[in-house]
Order: sequence, then structure tokens, then C-alpha cells
Amino acid sequence: MVSYSNFIQTGVALIFEIAVGYLFSKLKIVNSSVSGPLNKLLFQVGYIPLMFRNLASQDIKKVDFVPLGINGLSSVTCLIFLAVIFLFPIKNKFSTFLATELPALYINYVIIGIPIFNSIWDPSTNGIVGIICLANDVVTSPIYLTLAAIFEICEKNKVNVAMGEPKERFSFSKVIFIIKSIVTAPVFIGIVLGFGWMATGLTQPIFLKRIMDLLANLVLFLSLFCVGCFLSEHSLMSCPWWQFLVCVIVRHILQPVVAGFYSWALNINHTTARQCIIMIALPSAVACYSLSMRTGVGTGCSSTMIFWSTVISIPALVIICSVLDSAKLFPE
Repeated sequence: MVSYSNFIQTGVALIFEIAVGYLFSKLKIVNSSVSGPLNKLLFQVGYIPLMFRNLASQDIKKVDFVPLGINGLSSVTCLIFLAVIFLFPIKNKFSTFLATELPALYINYVIIGIPIFNSIWDPSTNGIVGIICLANDVVTSPIYLTLAAIFEICEKNKVNVAMGEPKERFSFSKVIFIIKSIVTAPVFIGIVLGFGWMATGLTQPIFLKRIMDLLANLVLFLSLFCVGCFLSEHSLMSCPWWQFLVCVIVRHILQPVVAGFYSWALNINHTTARQCIIMIALPSAVACYSLSMRTGVGTGCSSTMIFWSTVISIPALVIICSVLDSAKLFPE
């Protein structure tokens, strides 16, 4: 059974930290433009130690990649479901699909996920978050970047055809760009380094653990503060209502159900199953906005989901836990 008091209080604290950043920015106590450079600093300096710390202290013999498989499969399954967008009579179907896919499937496993995990399960086991969040880096992000590259080529070819110029093709340079985006991401680097240390079986020296803790702890509050600053500059509803509702349904209902199905089908450990279901129902990651800015598609939907999925995720997770407990699904 989940300790709902700890769980809810953790969720409220996370939302409060975002609200502090929002109010400080709105009241001009801090300049809202500070969130960009600060987020970049945290991304480059804090994420590697954060992921390293969560993994380096784990026993490599007990590492389980099943959660990665379940959450990766769930993401792909829901991506296929979202393809129904192409069946509806809407304009710009491809760009609408991309704009909906990213905030619906790209999950805040780290900043929100770690505190939520620690409020339910033993924090010493939260290395599983590092395994699960690879679903973002090896499944969701590569698929999105590949589809975005195809979309970009399609748009360029419309212009080329109109001007009588030859069509552009998907090139090897696009593949290199996608691979580079994955392997140079600080979260991915931190995971690789964490696994490397884990493989040695060595205990971290006190000085290294202290450095990792100091840098990692920068991320947990300041990232949420930056989310608040970011939201103060954006409308809280910057996409069509139907698109927002589709994202919410996929984010907080469909993905947990699909993850539960795969957990049942694979007959995995009940605690692991619950962890997969809870983690996959977390809010949309702040990185959604950065990725959508890079591709020029769906920034409005991303900013909308970053805020509302954070607010909705707490009651949604409480309902999911209640359903699991009352229906005695995956009892621990």
C-alpha cells in the first residue's frame, strides 16, 4: 500500500517549488530570462552527477532492464495509437502529430520522478529511475527527431517542387545528427558513467560522493524554479483544447494502462510493475519545449503540457495507486 500522505505532500511540495519560480518571475523579483541560462547550467553541470549518483551505488548484478523494455514498448504503442490523427480531417496532419506526440510521450522521469519514487519506495533503490529514463533517450527522443527530420524534408520539398528544383532526401548527416543528439545528452552521459562505475564494483570515495551530491542537489529545486519562470512567460493554454485533452489522456491514462498490460503479459515482479506504471504516468518533461523549439513544431502544446501535466499528475497518480490497491493489481 502506498503512503498517500508522503506521496501527496511530496507532490504538493513540487508544485509549490514551481509556483515560487512563477511568482518570483511575475513579481519581477527575478528576471524571467534567467531561467534559460540557469537551465542550461543545470543541464550541463547537474544532470550528469544526478544520474551518476543514482546508478553508481547500485549492485550491477541486480540491475533489471525489464522496466526499460516495458516503458519503451508502452511509448511505441501509444505512438502508434496517436497515428489516428492522420485519419481525421485536420490541416497539417504531420506537424499536428509531431506536436502532440512529444509532450504526450516524453516524460519527466528525473526532476519529478525521483522525488515521487522516493516518497513511495526505498530511496536506495531509485537507480531504477536511471534505467527507466533511458526510454526517453533510446526510444522516444530518437523516434521524434527522426520523424521531425522527415517532416522538415517534406516541407522543403514542397518549396523545391514549386520552384522546379530537385527533391531533398533523408541523408546520412541526419542520422549522425540524431545519434549525436542522443550520445551527447548529459542524462545519457551520466547513465553511461554510472554504469561504468557500477561495473567496477568499487565504493565511491567520500570526496567523490560529496561532489556528486552537491552538484546533483542543484538540479532538484532549481529546475522546478526555472519551470515556474518559464511558465510565467507562456500562456497556460497555447494549443487547441482537443490536442491538450488527447495529450492528457495518453500521458496519464493510456500509457499507465499499456504499461500495466505489458507488466501483466510479461509476469514481472509486482513492485517493478507498479514502478513502471507510476513512472510512466509522470508529467511531460521540460525538455519537450527545447526539442520542439529545435524542430520548430509544437512549442505551444509543449509549454501547455509542461504546466498542466505537472498539476494533473498528482491527483492522477493518487487515482492510479488507489485503483491498483482497491483492485489488488500487482500487490506488493
